[in-house]
Amino acid sequence: MSKAEDILIELKELQIQHELEEYRSVGRRDQIEADLMATLKSNSDFSLGQAMSAEQFQELNWMLVRLGLRSAGSQMVRKRLFVEILEQKPEVFKFSLDRMISGERAKQLIQASLKLENLRKELIRTAVYNPFFAQFLSDVLYNGIKGFLAEGGIGKDIPLAGNIMRAGQALLGRAMEGLEGNFEKPIKEFIRKNIDSTMHHTEKMLYTAFEGEEFTETAYQIYQDWAGRELGSMLELVSQEEYAAAAECLADWPEFLIESREFQSLIRGAALSFYDNRKDASLTRILSEHGVEPENESLPAVLSYLLHNLERWQDDAGVLESSIRKRLDSFYSANSTLEAISNKL
Repeated sequence: MSKAEDILIELKELQIQHELEEYRSVGRRDQIEADLMATLKSNSDFSLGQAMSAEQFQELNWMLVRLGLRSAGSQMVRKRLFVEILEQKPEVFKFSLDRMISGERAKQLIQASLKLENLRKELIRTAVYNPFFAQFLSDVLYNGIKGFLAEGGIGKDIPLAGNIMRAGQALLGRAMEGLEGNFEKPIKEFIRKNIDSTMHHTEKMLYTAFEGEEFTETAYQIYQDWAGRELGSMLELVSQEEYAAAAECLADWPEFLIESREFQSLIRGAALSFYDNRKDASLTRILSEHGVEPENESLPAVLSYLLHNLERWQDDAGVLESSIRKRLDSFYSANSTLEAISNKL
């Protein structure tokens, strides 16, 4: 082995030890945070498209969603936690609805929902032809017809009805008890025969109701009615028992969503749409639009903590030194490096 080769080996080992000492130094996390802060405060126009590809951005979003569902998401459905939120109403619930979504954004969402025509029709069709809805509709029709008869609508067909109505509420109640048996069967039979037609007309009515400017105005009016209310006040409308019952019903939702191809497609589709629209925008601007200003030290602090812990884990696992060696080998093993040292000797 030549003298130049000995020098290169020694230099490589010295550099490896130097880099490991830098990674293991007490001020390493502070240095990472300072570097991140300087990057965010710089005027460099580093765009989203330069940072990652569309596929990488989709994968990043789906990974973050999966992490949320498997950690915080799964814990959020614990009954005790749901009830505690309802009782304590933490700081987040002091925000009003319009702090979370502006009026303009609400209008955009309403308009966007109107464009999902096929999905909207499929949801309406599925809901209308659900057996529960058919039973609900039958009960509504039956009670509506019976109420109409009780309030005097039968007067045209039954001569005694007018006299019954004039006899007073108490007598009417007794009379209807006797008449109900005669009316109940034909009413229910009529509803049974016509329920399919009624549901079909209901479906068409709902299609019409969920389109056009009228729906937009109605939906926006609902938003305005609730916009100024704090989320905590909305929770007061829900009892602890109802809240806990909802938690029980949602107990399996994280795994269900993780395994759902449709949900993954939804997340990836939304990520791709965002990427296509903003790939030329600078990362600093995108972060600023989402409330993360360069002057906000929380983001660099969190990221530096994460990166520093990752480096420590790599060091404990022996991965860090191996990675440094692999990176430096390409330089110190190059013929041009050996030739440059040999020419200086």
